[in-house]
Amino acid sequence: MFTSGNKISISLYNHHSLDKKTFEYAKYTIQIPGVTTPAPADTTLSVTAAPAITLSPPSCSIFSLNGTVLDPFTITCTTPTSCSDGCQYCFKTDQGKHLRCSSVNKVTLIFLPLGEINSNYKLSVVVTVTEFNTKTRGSTTFTTQVWPAKSCTPVQELQSAVADTVANLGQQGMLSGETLGQMFKSVSDMLNKDSSEENNNRMKLREQMLMNITEALENNSSSTPQNVQLTARAVAGLTMRGDELSPNAQLEASFLVANLSSSLLSMNVSEHGGEEEMVKAATPIVEAVSNILDVSSNREVSDLLLKGMDNVQSALLNGKKVDEAPVIVNSSQITVFVNR
Repeated sequence: MFTSGNKISISLYNHHSLDKKTFEYAKYTIQIPGVTTPAPADTTLSVTAAPAITLSPPSCSIFSLNGTVLDPFTITCTTPTSCSDGCQYCFKTDQGKHLRCSSVNKVTLIFLPLGEINSNYKLSVVVTVTEFNTKTRGSTTFTTQVWPAKSCTPVQELQSAVADTVANLGQQGMLSGETLGQMFKSVSDMLNKDSSEENNNRMKLREQMLMNITEALENNSSSTPQNVQLTARAVAGLTMRGDELSPNAQLEASFLVANLSSSLLSMNVSEHGGEEEMVKAATPIVEAVSNILDVSSNREVSDLLLKGMDNVQSALLNGKKVDEAPVIVNSSQITVFVNR
C-alpha cells in the first residue's frame, strides 16, 4: 500500500499457478475524502462477437402503448420458427440496458426506463429470441413511450407504488432482483432529484426498498451478469444520497453488495456474454460500495464492502488470460484495476 498526495492505492497479488510464474494482480485506488482529482480515462473493452442471427425476427406487441416509469407493461412476442425445444426471450434498451429474460413469450409486470427526453420520451426496446438447443438467434426492435412520473410525487405515493409492485410480483411468484430492479432504479432516480423534504419518510423508503431486494434474492438469487447488473443499478441508486441512508440501510446495502458480488464468482464468463458483461455487472456494485464508503464508519459495513470488492476482483479475473488488457472500473471514490 502507498499514499500519494490525494489517493491511497492498495495492490493485491495472488500467486497460485503450478509453474510459479503467473500472478493475478488487482489494485484499488481509494479517493481521500475532501480532495478532488480528475476522473481516470475510460477504458474501452473488446466486445465478444455474438452468434450469427439466423432465426426470423420475432413479432412483438406491448401493452399499454405508453406509460410512466412507475407503470407495469406487458410484452408479447411470437416467432415464425417453432420453439418446441424452448426459446429464451431477452429484452434490453437500444442503449444496452438489460430489462428482463424469460423462457415464455409473454412477460408481465415489466417496468421500463425513462424514454429519450429530446424525442418525446420514445424508448426503443430490443428483443432477442434464442433457441435453447441450437443457440441461433433472431431479434427485432420496437418503440414505445415512457414518461416520467408526475413531478414532485409525494413520498407516500412512491411508498404505495413500491408496496403494490412487491405484492403483485410476490402473488405471481415473480419476485426477484431482476423484476424489482428497473422500477426501484426509477424510484431512486426520483428520490435523488427531489428536495430533501420529508427526509424521514424518504430514509424509510430507501431502507424498505433495500430490504425488499434482500428478500427477493433470498428466494431467487441472481444467475447471470445481466441480472446482477439490473439489481446492482437499483442498489447504487438507492445509496446515492448518504444523508438519506440510515445505519440499517447502510448495513442492508452492504449485505447486498456482498451477495451480488458473490453471485458473479460462480458464473462462467464465456457463457454469459464475456468480459464486457461482467464489467457491466461489476460497475454498479463498485458504485454502491463507493456511495456507502462515503458515509459509513461501521466496522461490519466496512468488512462487507471489502468482501464485495474482493469478490469483484476475483470475478473479473475469472477467465482472463495472461497479458490481456487490464480491466478498469471507476467510481467517485474507488478505481479498480485488474490484470493477470
